Amino acid sequence: MRALGPVGHWIGLRSIAWISIAIFLVALDARPVHSQSPAWLEEVTQWRESIAPEQRGVLFSPWDSQRASVEFADWSAWNKVRSDWIAQWREWLGPMPATGMPPAIDWRESDTFEGVLHRRARIEVEPGVFMDAVVLTPDRPNIAVGSLPGVVALHPTTNKNIDELSGLHGDGPRAIGLHLAQRGFAVICPKCFLWQDVPDFPSAVDLHRRRHPGTLGMAKMLFDAQRAVDALVSLPEVDPSRLTAVGHSLGAKEVLYLMAFDSRISAGVASEGGIPFEATNWEAPWYLGPELRTQPERPWSHAQLLALVAPRPLLILGGETGEGAADGNRSLGILSAAEPIWGLHRQDLNRQEGCLAFWNHGQGHIFDQKQLDRTLAWIEAWVNLNSP
Repeated sequence: MRALGPVGHWIGLRSIAWISIAIFLVALDARPVHSQSPAWLEEVTQWRESIAPEQRGVLFSPWDSQRASVEFADWSAWNKVRSDWIAQWREWLGPMPATGMPPAIDWRESDTFEGVLHRRARIEVEPGVFMDAVVLTPDRPNIAVGSLPGVVALHPTTNKNIDELSGLHGDGPRAIGLHLAQRGFAVICPKCFLWQDVPDFPSAVDLHRRRHPGTLGMAKMLFDAQRAVDALVSLPEVDPSRLTAVGHSLGAKEVLYLMAFDSRISAGVASEGGIPFEATNWEAPWYLGPELRTQPERPWSHAQLLALVAPRPLLILGGETGEGAADGNRSLGILSAAEPIWGLHRQDLNRQEGCLAFWNHGQGHIFDQKQLDRTLAWIEAWVNLNSP
């Protein structure tokens, strides 16, 4: 994977880094969505300074029932443990087939509007098991091989799912796939298994458990997201070294797991997924199951998953209050527990490669124009700074 660019971090940040970002954003300012100033970028990387000592979380080992803290002396020491953590989490989530090979894709109808080619696809994620998706690319001739950065866009809990995400229900802020394709990205919008050829959520969970006994619903979501990555990189026009992921609500949960377990994703945005277990319905049978609430001394937390994302840049959007709000100040403990892993990478390799960023917009469980603007600016900044 190509090294990520030196976007400034809050530790030891120097003005030259902000000048670089400012020049980059000004160059994009011909399109209104890119008119963000460097001030908000600084805002989302300074969340750590506002944490009180009692809010700071602890990064603990998944096999330590006492939640003992784990100290890592350097990046090398962390890497020795990282693979063990992944194995422990995989064991808990339950087995799923291997990913990484191009899936069979049945291309269905296509249409072109608003400068974007929309293609419906039915992807065979495993033998006899299918996933619907919409693939969007810029509508222009002779797209060069490997020239387009790719995005996996994961939809929230809505019956409009991939149609809304791909812009088939309008071009509002939640049509994230459409907006990214208009900016030169190849985007795949996969349908979550909860809506795939089933009448309701319980039916989807029952069908999954019959196929894969003992495997959690979140493992199925992770598997399908990785198969979406497999499908995306199989397109000749996609550059596999410039892949990002974005999602709101349910989609944000999938972004967290996808980035933790799939290093092909080089940057991401997770909006209002609910990082703490207590913040949202992680105990639902289609996520981690009711055992999550019955095991108060569970030896795992999402601090580890965030640590597995390091050193890649991840922006988390939180709504703080209001109906359904999932991330906010309650997320700071977990964020503070994971963030030092990014610090190890900077310290050992003398680089500022990526950061764990957080924006608490305080507007509740929404994804509106301001959230869209920052998402687009974040993704484009990282992708373009790593262009050939």
